[in-house]
Parts: sequence; structure tokens; C-alpha cells
Amino acid sequence: MIRNIKNSFISKEKCMKLFSDITIPPEVGRYCNATHDGSSCWPPTLAGSEVKQPCPKVPDLQLNPSQFVYRRCGLNGEWSDIKDAHIVIQKTLYEECFIKGPSFESLNQNAKISNILGIVLLLVSLITIFVALLIYYVVLPKFVNGILHVRVQKHLFVSVIFDATTKLTIQILLLFQLHNIASVEITFTHELLATMKQYSDLAIILWLTNDTHFLQVISRSGQICNSGYMTYIVIGWGLPIVPTSVWAVSMAVSHKIKDWTGHTESPLIWIMEIPKLLGLLTALLFLCITIYRIIARTKHTKHKTNLDVRKIKYDVLMSGLFYIVILVSVLFIMIITHAQIKCISCSYISTILTSSNGILLSILYCFLNNNVHAYIKYSQTVLPTTP
Repeated sequence: MIRNIKNSFISKEKCMKLFSDITIPPEVGRYCNATHDGSSCWPPTLAGSEVKQPCPKVPDLQLNPSQFVYRRCGLNGEWSDIKDAHIVIQKTLYEECFIKGPSFESLNQNAKISNILGIVLLLVSLITIFVALLIYYVVLPKFVNGILHVRVQKHLFVSVIFDATTKLTIQILLLFQLHNIASVEITFTHELLATMKQYSDLAIILWLTNDTHFLQVISRSGQICNSGYMTYIVIGWGLPIVPTSVWAVSMAVSHKIKDWTGHTESPLIWIMEIPKLLGLLTALLFLCITIYRIIARTKHTKHKTNLDVRKIKYDVLMSGLFYIVILVSVLFIMIITHAQIKCISCSYISTILTSSNGILLSILYCFLNNNVHAYIKYSQTVLPTTP
């Protein structure tokens, strides 16, 4: 039996609210709960039946409005995958809609390319970060790892590792979905990964803020400071827990969509976006203060100072370049998400920006870092020679 639904083009929130108070009598038997697939609202449906509705309006896709999309409710009372079809999105059959629309295979191919690109970049990021940390712990002298600035930088490396691992897991799950290799139906897994991603994004920004704060302290005192490590720990790892927890609880209560589909487009995402913007503004303030003090000290070189201007200049350049990339990435994702800009090039740019942080961080903070090179030369100089 196929039931025709006409009034389905409503938002996700309205969809869930519409059917939240409906009680199905026990004598009806098994049924599939109301759901929203990201485009259309689907009502409670009897087990073993199909329901259809006109093709939805999707941005950038010219779907045929005279045709229909379908969903199938399995005998077990769960929305089931339609295995005998080619164009199925979120368990909704779109095959009829694309008769006069653009090539679905082309769209699907672009998604696969973006997915593979993200996986490759994330793997390279993880490899380069582990190599950089190996240099820090094995090649550099032991006393270097005790310097507060180096300890802060290593936490920045760990935050990027956590972020890259989370995003790599998400991309692998997406790879399975795009290639119909497997289907992960554990809702908690997707929700946990979404929460971890928001946490890691904010942690990177706050550890970058810690790094820039340390630079401005050095530029003020002219001496290496080794106090305040626990404060940096609390800010870098503890502070992100607060907005992330508020966001996750709010999502669990208000966003009644399976797998938290569309969570980045929900107004609740501003619970995470605002702290990210505040962190970036704070880091920018610290960088500007540091640059101002360096310029002032450079103009008054006749006064003796303990500040190594050349060294801190490179540190500021290194942090500044990484800051610019993070800033561009955050703002770009915010703009295309909230403005609902959908284009193939935007997808590729977004993937590159969000998946290559580890590569850039390793290059700037380790491989091309003049200070790291100097420490390596120092360790080679002081090594005892055997006659």
C-alpha cells in the first residue's frame, strides 16, 4: 500500500512538533515513527507499507515536481533502506525526481572525490604531526621539552590530532555510505562524533589563543616565563567543555532529528560559533599587542633587553600564519553554512581548509621552524665525541 502525502515541505522543527503529540493506538500494530530526511517531513507509517510525496525543492537541484519520492516502512517498524534502487538519500527514494534533473551520478561523483580528498589530507596531517612530535621528543634536547612555550605548542599539536582523528572517522563513515559498503545505524555514534568535532574545533582555537598569549607575555617582560602551565591546561582543554556540553544537551532536547542531521544549520550551533569567534578575536588581540611591542623595541635597540627580537619575530610569523588559516576556515564554513551556499568548488575548498591543519601546523611549527633547527644544531654541538 502506498499512501500519498501532500503537505510535507515544512522545517525539521515543525515536522517533529507536528507529530509529537500523536498517540498511535496499540491495536494498530507496528509502525515507523515520524521523521525528517533533511528535505521532507514523513508522518508515522504502518509497518510493511510505503508512503510517497511530491519531489521536494532542493537548492541547486532541478527536481521534477510532478514526480514523487518514496519511503518504505519495514515489517519491524523501522524505516528501511531501499536496496533495489540507485538514487536513495537518507533512505528516501529519489529516482523519479531526477528524470529531468541534473545527473545524480555527477553529483555523487563529486561527493566521492571530496570525501577521498578529505581522507587523504587527514591521513597526511596525522602522519606529519606524529613525525613533528617525534622530532620534539626524540631529536631535540630534553630541556627544550620543558620550556613552557614548547609545552603549549605540543598541546596545540595534540588538539589537532584529536580534531583530525574525529574528522577522519566521520569521513570514513561517509565513505561507507557513498559506496554502499556498510550502513552504521547507531545514532549515538553520529551524535558523539558531532560533539567531538565541535569540541576539537574550539580546543584548537583556544590552544592557539594560549600560544599567542604566551608571545605577548614574552614581548612585555623580555624573559622566558615558566609559570601558568595549569592555567593554559584549564583554558585549552577545560574551557571548551562548557559550551560543548551546553550545545550537546540543547541538541538532545530540541533537535529531534535522527543522527542530528542538519545540526550545523540549526540556530543552536551559535552556542559553539560565538566562543570560536571570541577565541579568534582574543588571539588576534594578543598578536597585535605582540607586534606593537616588537616594533617599539626594534626602534629602541640602544636600550639593552633580554628579548631575542629575531626569535620572537619568527614565533609571531609562525603563529600569525596558522591563525590566518584557522580564521579563514572558520569564517568560510560559517558563511557557506548559514547563507546556504551550495557549490562544488565550495565543497572542495571546505574539505581542504578543514583537513589540512595538521600539515600546515607541522610545517610552520617544526619542519621550517628556525628555532627547532637551532635546537637541533645545539644538541649536535654539545654531544660528546668519542676519540
